[in-house]
Amino acid sequence: MAMIIIMNKLTNSAMALPPSIIVLFLILSSCIACTSSGGGDQETNGGNVVYERPVEIPDITLFSDQMLNAGENLNVIFELPDDIALEGALHWTKDYGPDGVVVHPLTGQITWAIDPAMPADSFHVGLKVSTASQTIHTNFIAHVKKDQILTVGESGDYPNIKEAMRELNSGGTIVVLDGTYTGDENFMGLTLGGAVQHPPSGTPTAYTTIMAQHPGQAILKEGAYIRLNGEWPVSYASFKGFFVVGGQIAVFGEGDDKSESSERNHHIKFIRNGVQGGLAVESGDKKTPFNAYQCDDILFENNYTFGGGRYKFTSFQSSNIVWRRNVARYDRGTYPKEPKGTYSVYATMGGLLSNNLAIDGDSPDFVTQGELAGEFATPATSGDTRAKFYRNMQINSAFLFGNMDEQISGGGGDSDVEHKDVVSWDVRPHNNYVLTWGSAWFNHMTLGDIAPMEFADHFFFGYHNNSRGLTNSILHNFSNGDMFSDIDQEDSHETLGRFVERYGVDTVNISEFSGTLNVENSDMFNISNESPLRSENNTNGALKYLTRIESNSSLSGLAKDGGDIGATVMTFLGQSGTLYGEPGYDAETNIPMWPFPMEHIIKAKFSQYSYTGMTYTGSEFNRAENGEGNINGARGFAVDGQTLTNYIWGYLDNVVPPMNVSASLNGEDIIIHWEASAHVSQQEITGYRVWEINVQTEQVSLMADVTAAKRNYRFTPASSDTDVRYGVTALTSDKESGIGYPSALYQ
Repeated sequence: MAMIIIMNKLTNSAMALPPSIIVLFLILSSCIACTSSGGGDQETNGGNVVYERPVEIPDITLFSDQMLNAGENLNVIFELPDDIALEGALHWTKDYGPDGVVVHPLTGQITWAIDPAMPADSFHVGLKVSTASQTIHTNFIAHVKKDQILTVGESGDYPNIKEAMRELNSGGTIVVLDGTYTGDENFMGLTLGGAVQHPPSGTPTAYTTIMAQHPGQAILKEGAYIRLNGEWPVSYASFKGFFVVGGQIAVFGEGDDKSESSERNHHIKFIRNGVQGGLAVESGDKKTPFNAYQCDDILFENNYTFGGGRYKFTSFQSSNIVWRRNVARYDRGTYPKEPKGTYSVYATMGGLLSNNLAIDGDSPDFVTQGELAGEFATPATSGDTRAKFYRNMQINSAFLFGNMDEQISGGGGDSDVEHKDVVSWDVRPHNNYVLTWGSAWFNHMTLGDIAPMEFADHFFFGYHNNSRGLTNSILHNFSNGDMFSDIDQEDSHETLGRFVERYGVDTVNISEFSGTLNVENSDMFNISNESPLRSENNTNGALKYLTRIESNSSLSGLAKDGGDIGATVMTFLGQSGTLYGEPGYDAETNIPMWPFPMEHIIKAKFSQYSYTGMTYTGSEFNRAENGEGNINGARGFAVDGQTLTNYIWGYLDNVVPPMNVSASLNGEDIIIHWEASAHVSQQEITGYRVWEINVQTEQVSLMADVTAAKRNYRFTPASSDTDVRYGVTALTSDKESGIGYPSALYQ
């Protein structure tokens, strides 16, 4: 197989490029002090973000997108020019991109061994270059097996998306240059005037692609958004990197399922898009930011949404839908009477939701009358749902965890769903927390600091006697309510044509709870009450970070399946870009989930949001207006100096481990790099420790203490033993972090 090797020398001079090649500008500016990975103010230019620093750096420019033909792999080294005086050693990491893309931390070499069976498509690859005092974000596009690249924008081939789609061939790519695009000319779907504006369908071997030049920098607003219409179905197409204000990104079709109608869009991928929901041209807050309605084989990956919208992500009467690595914040829901929630899988067969975040949904006063379905919900009034929710998190929320519904007697369906390795922490619902009328199983959950505003008659309500139970889980500090109702055991239970076991409540650690455990008809086994929070007075506690269970702790290795009691949310489940049922779609990737991909872009969008509107008071079905109020988007993880990763890892007030730790061979030496924390945490760090970990014996040995000003450690190894890993911990005046992700040696 052939391999492209490209050596690009970044210079301060311009290069002549054909119109179809998009030049990336990497801008460094002089600035004020802060630390890397999200501290301080930021500027954006062409999709590249430079966190401001106390040193003056000249601009550096230019490296081009990459064109890869069939049978070619990516192998690129971008070399910084000699006159760019970055202080200290460079540390290169991948910010986002296909899972197979690897960035060498020391040299910056970017490689990707491309599966020859992968269909043609175009991909964003985001890079991060750090020193002890600087962090640069930039990206390029890799066009794989593409024969046609068109551009849209002021300096592009076409002035708007509509005209470009007219000239686009099946399997081609449109790159929308940075800028704001409005009106019908940039709408993708069936216009209000009846014009069909769809891209041509691709094929199983060549996707049609419409993408932003830089994620988040091609802005669609004032009637420009994506709403594909199934009467003219689109298939094998991908939409990437757009930011929509006041519209949505959606596919709509016909029929309860694909056997009833051929007017259904299918094999569509939405990747790295954002939507500020609400204020749409024709229907206000009713419009769901991301919607798969009567369609099949849809992927939502690394998207983000906030603002208005009845739901944030939803599907209805669809099949084979994947939600992967998305972030949603429920700011407001002002459309009256209808149910509201964050991730809603409604009458959908074949759903997989993995590594999704429901974050900072703490503004319930801006939600009007209507049933609250919760942050993770499976409504059943219009049909059956079968879905798996793996490695998701609900953090800092005023909404219930979710309603896993069953409505068979009323003509609806059941919820055959499984929640596994899921965290729900710091949640303040009105009263209900988990409604599990359907056949839902909650396994390896970490749930804590649950404090409803009104007394909860049952935190877990299994009315209809279908719930498959709660197992291998942590429940900590539930207050103002009683616990279990109708969570019972059954050897053989039928749901959606298959027989499953109902476990009751089995192998669950319940701590700091003073209410009634068994409210009604619940079977409980192997209940423990270990204090899970690690502290100076509880050094064996399982929870130092919400993302994992500490090894050799009071709850490690004690689950019925031999694993840990509680959730582990450390790596990605499901290979990037894969649709439901494709190879790798639900496989363990062993790729760290943290730092979360594209989190600097997500934070920037979330923080700029503001809203003034009516507030409401009362129960969900009896809401009354209560005067105007304001929503400030710069809250929670989106405050100045914070990052999404640092916010979640630091939620239990422990020192966050250094992220993106790498060990690289440099001659006879090994150089270990790591990144600075967010500014809110970095200013507290007094130093670091570097550790060697023997993989076979699990022995951890201290190698060195390093000052707080450094982000690397260089040493000559005493032996050539490769069966070791390297870790770094951070120190404050009175605490030490754990090791985040130990690194093997990059050769």
